[in-house]
Amino acid sequence: MAPGYEEQAFKYTGTRTLINYPVPAPMFKRSSQLFATFNMGIPDQFRMDMFIKEYNDRWKGPNKKLPSVLTIVLPQDHGAGERPKDGYPFNESYMADNDLALRRLVEFLSHTPYWKNMAIVVTGDDPVGSTTWMRTGVF
Repeated sequence: MAPGYEEQAFKYTGTRTLINYPVPAPMFKRSSQLFATFNMGIPDQFRMDMFIKEYNDRWKGPNKKLPSVLTIVLPQDHGAGERPKDGYPFNESYMADNDLALRRLVEFLSHTPYWKNMAIVVTGDDPVGSTTWMRTGVF
């Protein structure tokens, strides 16, 4: 991976990388401009706030349709060391942030008109210092 900077200041964009890959216009148009990419300085709770905002702006209401597939990354289960000033006094604080964000996602989506035809697949990509077990499930 290209080197990058991960700071809370980048909460609207994610990691700042030192290289630039152009994104084709159709993909860019369908990609979120609010939801942050991987950045351990951004809480998953903030990511959920942005997802809910974007859902309400783009997919709620008449003549609007949720895409067939959404990919949502909630990376805080990786942990990044104790950072009490940032709200992570313990490494497990990251896991708690991640678990709460996942619960918020499922609860939010369960109250949408799309719920009856929805499948949610949750995967962990790796344990990277995590004290929790990898979870995989279909709801």
